[in-house]
Amino acid sequence: SLGCQSTGVVGSEGKAAWLQERFPQAEVLVRGPQRGYAEQLRALPGGGRFDCVLDSLGGKYFSAALDSLDPMGRIIHFGATY
Repeated sequence: SLGCQSTGVVGSEGKAAWLQERFPQAEVLVRGPQRGYAEQLRALPGGGRFDCVLDSLGGKYFSAALDSLDPMGRIIHFGATY
């Protein structure tokens, strides 16, 4: 372990199971308006604050990604189109 904690965000329960099977140490969240994505982030240890966020979703989830950064945190945005 490099001492980092990973949180994976997926769009369905099926993808959550797939991710949890392959990365059992990761915290897995299922995104979506009815699931309270921002609230799920805040409920994580440390209040859902991250040093680095890799964001491929963009759109309405981009602001939640920005809000979850620690001061001086970094966001890596890739693969999303607007």
